[in-house]
Amino acid sequence: MPLVDSFLPARRRRIRIVAPPQQPTAPQPFIIHAPQRKHSWLAWLQILLIFIFATALGFMAQSQTAGDSIIAGYTLVALALRISSRVTFGFALIAFIFVLGLLLLYPQDMLIANFSVYAFLLLASGAISLMIENRRRLSPLERHRKELREKSKRYTSRSSSK
Repeated sequence: MPLVDSFLPARRRRIRIVAPPQQPTAPQPFIIHAPQRKHSWLAWLQILLIFIFATALGFMAQSQTAGDSIIAGYTLVALALRISSRVTFGFALIAFIFVLGLLLLYPQDMLIANFSVYAFLLLASGAISLMIENRRRLSPLERHRKELREKSKRYTSRSSSK
């Protein structure tokens, strides 16, 4: 197929634009990405303020049961809202820093023992939330098996409808 109609006079020639033939491309793998949660700085500030409030409450009460119940409440909220385990491990690090600060500035055995227990409870809470997070994620092999099951279901439903 000529691109220019050569049988017409030069001023009346039409140019045909022909698209190049499409090359068949290999099918792209179907990848399912987990939705990413975007936490705003306000959410992080809120979590930090809650932890500071809990710390201040622990200082005021200076009772082990008050601090334990606050951390238990945080653990339940963190699991319900699916707060990342990294946040809980960060709180445990802050509790360890409080222990070091108390050792240097205010060496009172009761407060140091309380914050050591708080750090341990936060580490345990972080480990629990990390196990739950890892359980939710699928390994690549499990994801591939799930995709194959879905494809076979689609294929069997097409063949049974014919």
